[in-house]
Amino acid sequence: MTEDQLTLADVSVPAQIDAVRRGTDLVTIGIGGNDFGLFGQGLIDVTAVPPDAVRTIGSRIEALLRRVQRRAPEAEVVLVGYPQILDAKQDCPTLLPFPLDVREQMARLQRSLNRVMARAAAATGATFVDLFPVSAGHGICSRRPWINGQEVARGEAAPYHPFGVEMRAVAKEIELALGS
Repeated sequence: MTEDQLTLADVSVPAQIDAVRRGTDLVTIGIGGNDFGLFGQGLIDVTAVPPDAVRTIGSRIEALLRRVQRRAPEAEVVLVGYPQILDAKQDCPTLLPFPLDVREQMARLQRSLNRVMARAAAATGATFVDLFPVSAGHGICSRRPWINGQEVARGEAAPYHPFGVEMRAVAKEIELALGS
């Protein structure tokens, strides 16, 4: 968000914050899961996630929201929470090859991240779009997943990233939150 990024094709793109300026009327933000390796490292070794990572991520998100608001004071700022990536009780080793204890820990981390995101939005006056309820039943192991498992899905989604159906649901929830 705040630094240049290197794409999978080794192309450098400018920091997304650079596109936010006076006159911007809507900013949507979905971040947090990659900080401190929360989801990535957490799936490999949940004990490697620092104990205060979620709280620190919440503070960073709040600071980012304030920065966006300073750059675009008239903009509606929408912070998009995470969908239910997994149901800890569902087991599908080919898509999500983790034991129950790791799945439960990841589910707890995800709920904690959404809570700190909601608090950051409330503290800054941003709109929080809670995807958790609408995504129930659409985790990686479900019959109609919104999130991909561990393999690249026919070019549709990177591992552990959303399919198009999830992105369309996000757009709909943002429209509802904005009263559109």
